[in-house]
Amino acid sequence: DTGIVIPDIPVVFGNICTGQNKCYSETAEITCPAEGEPFFGQDAQYAKKGECIPQKFTVKGSGDEKIVFDENLKLEWQEKITKNVDWQHASEECAKEYAGSYGWRLPTPKELLSIVDNGRYDPAINTDLFPGTTDEWFWTSADFASTADADQNKAWFVRFDRGFLSHKSKTESEKMHVRCVRGTTLPDGEFETQTIGGDEVVKDSVTGLMWQKTYEDSVKKFADALSTCEDLDYAGFTDWRLPNKNELASIANYTKYRPASDFPGMPNWTFRTSTTDTKTNSSAWYVIFSESIVNPYAKTNSDSVRCVRREK
Repeated sequence: DTGIVIPDIPVVFGNICTGQNKCYSETAEITCPAEGEPFFGQDAQYAKKGECIPQKFTVKGSGDEKIVFDENLKLEWQEKITKNVDWQHASEECAKEYAGSYGWRLPTPKELLSIVDNGRYDPAINTDLFPGTTDEWFWTSADFASTADADQNKAWFVRFDRGFLSHKSKTESEKMHVRCVRGTTLPDGEFETQTIGGDEVVKDSVTGLMWQKTYEDSVKKFADALSTCEDLDYAGFTDWRLPNKNELASIANYTKYRPASDFPGMPNWTFRTSTTDTKTNSSAWYVIFSESIVNPYAKTNSDSVRCVRREK
């Protein structure tokens, strides 16, 4: 069941489903709860309601150099990967001819996150479409934007055991894999703050999502984070929910630092998502907006919650 796609959802990264199709407690898989029950409001439940667009890929060509086409985002991916390349030579690999053509490049962080499937792990990707993908690290095109001396000469990567995003040194000894992409670079968010019914909201014209401008700090458990949004009455709306991993990552900007986002008033804090770590069910996905690292942490952490909704 891929869910019902709402036709007017903009086809951008933040609106692509994460691939999660199960529900979880603080520690394990559970039967998806009904509205009003503990743990209602998870990623998989809103995906089934059509609040996101399921991934859709087709494979083109034959032989050793097939192309995987993202029907949603209109990106072409090389099916074949290059292994164990340092960052200085990664772009050179993408400059080569592949499948009889050129124009390939290293993916941005959001582009590489867009092929992660968080319904899987080891690797967190559909290996029928992307065979040969290891559960290891893949380079992106983005430099880490921190100006601190210790952070110089770093680039962002995605590790496909779970699909987390972080940064690492670009030294010659640091080797990762490369999967090249071709197509129009995915956009970052464009935000506008509005006051509705005395409450401030932030609208992203790229995804069409409406975000709560304020947020709850020090929410201690996964169930509490979910219910914080499910029970929210804000700006005259009651259909708020905890954002999934892709939605929250979509408001990051990897050319920025502290915060790594253009979202108005974003603090340098850690925010929670409704997406459980499929590999370790006692963890869920978070975005740390000082840098916009995307990583799983324990569901018992005490972190921030900012709710989201889609205008109908």
